[in-house]
Amino acid sequence: MLEVGTYNALLTASQYYDPAHNNFNDSHKSFKRMMPTFAWEVLEVYSGPPVVAFRWRHWGEMKNDYVGYNSSSEKVKIQAHGGPIDIEGIIVAKVNDKLQVQSLDVWYDPMAMFRQISKEDQISSEGSSSGCPFVQG
Repeated sequence: MLEVGTYNALLTASQYYDPAHNNFNDSHKSFKRMMPTFAWEVLEVYSGPPVVAFRWRHWGEMKNDYVGYNSSSEKVKIQAHGGPIDIEGIIVAKVNDKLQVQSLDVWYDPMAMFRQISKEDQISSEGSSSGCPFVQG
């Protein structure tokens, strides 16, 4: 996660974003510019060390346009709507006796954020359209 960045480690390829076409710096710029404040909080802790399970929330406001590169290498721009972006998930972290993370498993819907970002389908892309009849580019 430290090498590729949290967004690239946790997001999957889609019509909005693809980790293969966004490096660590690009991904950070895309999301930090769109949501200057994107708070992360623990909502509920289910178990303690050495296996820590908890529910989390990541939220903010879409203050600026989203700009990133999708799975077709197209530049995608979605106009800011000023509304909230709110995603939730579950993490199971295995820690050692010094409480250092040894492994991390994350469960959440990676498309939940993009559904909220593009809630009014204000998407534009630059480049060729997708050849897939199911994924419109």
